[in-house]
Amino acid sequence: MSSLYRDGNKAEQCIDKKEVGSRGSWLCATEKEEAPWFAIDYGQKVSVGKVILGNSGDHNGVCEDGNLFGCYERTANVEVRLSDELPADGNRMFEGGDLLATWAGPGTNNEIIEIESEKGWENILGRYLIIQMDKTGNPDHLNLQEVTGYGKKCD
Repeated sequence: MSSLYRDGNKAEQCIDKKEVGSRGSWLCATEKEEAPWFAIDYGQKVSVGKVILGNSGDHNGVCEDGNLFGCYERTANVEVRLSDELPADGNRMFEGGDLLATWAGPGTNNEIIEIESEKGWENILGRYLIIQMDKTGNPDHLNLQEVTGYGKKCD
């Protein structure tokens, strides 16, 4: 992740396969940034045909500064990339690798967001699946419950 929001927050919480909105499902969240990102390291070359994002849920109905729950509409202006390198930080949008798809949003309460890769995804290879949100000019948190990529390993 581009950063970690507060103690106890871990990137692994976004790949723990817990059902979105279920008890014990935690967020992976960044600090407020212009271009927050989350990545899955597959440790080898893969191609990705579809990404599913489990969006934040409304636990107390209030979206305010310093609150991660109830702020599901933050998920917007999403870019999905496959790359052999990670973004340097969350200060600007990453332009490396290959852009697989975009999603405008905004997300809704506990939404399961399916983002299909563009045609020809089978020919695009990379080690890292990067989910990044463009918050340029209005820094904000990335806060998701789950991220899953579907595709194939490439030897």
